[in-house]
Amino acid sequence: SQVNDKHVLTMGGSGTSGILRFRSGDQYFIVALGVHNYKRWVDVSTSLAGNDTATHIHPDYYTGGNLRAGVREEQRKDFDVTPQSGPMAGRRVEVHYTISEGNNLEANVIIH
Repeated sequence: SQVNDKHVLTMGGSGTSGILRFRSGDQYFIVALGVHNYKRWVDVSTSLAGNDTATHIHPDYYTGGNLRAGVREEQRKDFDVTPQSGPMAGRRVEVHYTISEGNNLEANVIIH
């Protein structure tokens, strides 16, 4: 939902997550946010195809042996990526949790 110019992703507690999918022209990327073992985590995937939807990608974060599941388990509070190739080459995406503890987490997504 959107509240006061902020996009709000509401989750129920540990073991939950969600994905925000962004599109600009032919550039697609996702920001995945969640809580694992009562700690926040974040991931960014860039240079996606148009048919790579959040519904299609989300199960990867819970499939053992998958790279995305490994990122979830790292429980990062920040993520910063600048792709070197593909449609998003040179376009930086940053995610920083501004409130990373407690029950009402907040993160900024910055697209350069």
